[in-house]
Amino acid sequence: MSNIEKDVHDKLKEYENFLKEEMRNNVKKFLVHFSSQFDVEGCNAGSNITAWVDRYLHTLEEKREEFLLQTNGDINEKTIYAAIQNQKYYMRHTSVLENLEIRKYYPFFVTKNLVLEGASFILMRYLAITQFAGTIELSTMYINGEMCRNIYECIGPKPGEVNGKKIDVCKIYRYVIEECGIEHNSVTVLTTYGRIITQEWEGCNYILNMNPLQYVGEEEPPSYDRLVMSKIWMDDMQLMSKYLDCKTTAEREMKTYMADHPEIKELIADFVQNVLLLKPENILLFTKDYFQNLYPCQTPRIPYCENDRGKSNEDVEY
Repeated sequence: MSNIEKDVHDKLKEYENFLKEEMRNNVKKFLVHFSSQFDVEGCNAGSNITAWVDRYLHTLEEKREEFLLQTNGDINEKTIYAAIQNQKYYMRHTSVLENLEIRKYYPFFVTKNLVLEGASFILMRYLAITQFAGTIELSTMYINGEMCRNIYECIGPKPGEVNGKKIDVCKIYRYVIEECGIEHNSVTVLTTYGRIITQEWEGCNYILNMNPLQYVGEEEPPSYDRLVMSKIWMDDMQLMSKYLDCKTTAEREMKTYMADHPEIKELIADFVQNVLLLKPENILLFTKDYFQNLYPCQTPRIPYCENDRGKSNEDVEY
């Protein structure tokens, strides 16, 4: 290998290592939030899921809760919190009615195929987008913290009708099997672009349906529906008038406040002078610390702060 080829090879290797490091430091993550309420034999019930998942479907952190408001007023609430720690998964399960709290640790060789509930929604959307047909078996964690079998049976795209539009849909059957043998089944129908049309759990009065007014077509949906509003709101005379009124009011209040408090200009000038003099690397952290140090000190609510006149021991500002 000549010197020129060696130099090119070394530069390419260096660039490759640079890209790998950048990808490692900027791994895309998903924030999944799911909330539902339904009726169980006349009682209010529901579930909530909040999860932080990376692009490899590793659940970095997840909190899931299920609650049932009983007729006597008691709340039967169960929660599970799971998070990745050093070389293991940490799990905490609580049950209000049973006054129970369980903590467990699972090593990575046990959880190598683990897909929790938040990651499961992302996985099903991916299977629909790729139009996967077949069966996948992974593992998941039940609300009590026990590991379960987690099977996805995917039927490829089939003709269907959604909100009056004929489009292809993907149906995914999911089977969650506990160690004791109890099986929980669900079916989820999605568009080929990953939009959830309906979801239903067997033996549960819970059915998720798409908004009947939602437009569904063959073309790929926009990345963010709210972008449409940001482009056309100024054409709405009522919204534009409201915006101008709020803007005028805010400007008037700001000018009045600045006129009534001339010391603010001196405060800002002092802050800018400190920034130019100290040249902090993290300007946001410096600004936060700078103005927090100007906040009035508060004494704690302890007996020796009370006076002899019987006044309440509220926080005293200096």
